[in-house]
Amino acid sequence: MKLSALRILITIAGVLSVNGGACAEAKFLPDSDNAALRYWTALAEMRSTISEDEITQNLLSATIKGEMAWDENKLGPILDANVRAVQAMQRGAKLPECNWGLDYHLGVSTPVEMLMRARGLERLNTVEGIRELAKGNSEAAVNTWLSGIRFSQDVGRGGPIILALAASAMLADTFQAITAQAKQGKLQLSQKKALYDAIKHLPDDGFDWGISWGVEYAIGNQFLERLRKASDPRAVYEQLGIPAPPKTCPRLNRTLIDTESTCLLRRVHCTNTRTERRRC
Repeated sequence: MKLSALRILITIAGVLSVNGGACAEAKFLPDSDNAALRYWTALAEMRSTISEDEITQNLLSATIKGEMAWDENKLGPILDANVRAVQAMQRGAKLPECNWGLDYHLGVSTPVEMLMRARGLERLNTVEGIRELAKGNSEAAVNTWLSGIRFSQDVGRGGPIILALAASAMLADTFQAITAQAKQGKLQLSQKKALYDAIKHLPDDGFDWGISWGVEYAIGNQFLERLRKASDPRAVYEQLGIPAPPKTCPRLNRTLIDTESTCLLRRVHCTNTRTERRRC
């Protein structure tokens, strides 16, 4: 019955599209300026879970650090399997905005596991730059690394501390590769300048940590507020799937919770103060 109804709907749609008074124009919807939409596609396109393969991880690390030369036979197939993911990420890195759309109102339960795969995607992109340089395509290598820098920035933008930490590690990978490859004299002066300019315009600490601590405080304060209102705070831990403090720990009372909240707020204030001083 459902199949027949579906066929009828398809038939009606077909008739309307041919004989209707106003035919719909065939065109794509306007592109979004939100880079995260491309990044989500890239993360979904990843075909090789390199984080679970220790041998591959070691090969990537040694290649990024310049400890071993590019090996097409060992690493080429991995990049080929993930070419669509890397290309989607690079397209996203050209867009001006990035909003991952994470629902931080979920508090400590906000899912960030998918974003943690971004580290693997960044490493693939970094090694792709090394591959291009090995082929003599220095311009393509530089553009690849510039995309990686922007991607790392976008991963750490406006999220909690865990994402900023992951993004910092991603930036470190890219910088290691750039440093190691530049020492080999394969980059032209203009290409070195392009990389230098991109790095020079980064914040002093790589990211605006004040924003990250602000998000972290909001999430932590929401959790503490929930504990504060709960008749049994330990039950809150169980509901969220978080291990509760051992029973030997001090009782989870209002004073302890208020103290934790004050410490969080003070940490955010100090971080923001340091950031503002650097900007002055």
